[in-house]
Amino acid sequence: MTERKHAGVGDSKGRQEERLAVPRPERGFVEFDFPQPFGKRRRLTLLDLSAAGLRFALPSYGFSRLDVSTHLTDVIVCIGGCEIEGEVVVLHLTRESASRVLCGGRFYPATEQD
Repeated sequence: MTERKHAGVGDSKGRQEERLAVPRPERGFVEFDFPQPFGKRRRLTLLDLSAAGLRFALPSYGFSRLDVSTHLTDVIVCIGGCEIEGEVVVLHLTRESASRVLCGGRFYPATEQD
């Protein structure tokens, strides 16, 4: 389902957990309304995940109100056919190119079963 990206223990970004890349065939995505709470439903590419959170790509336009510490509710994370509901708190936004921003955040599952 996922492939090892790199060992994150003690890396330069302070990451403590290993990140696992989501392979293309799995078609992972993150879905939420933006702006919240009554905005348009957005589906964004899930890039990788760890025990503590996830990272996804978003276009550099249309998300100007998304900032570090933004709390996203009613989030669905999907990897293959598995969907997990929860919330995300944005921890970083990194401009990768003129058209794409990488967003990392802490994911909180909605229930124990998630």
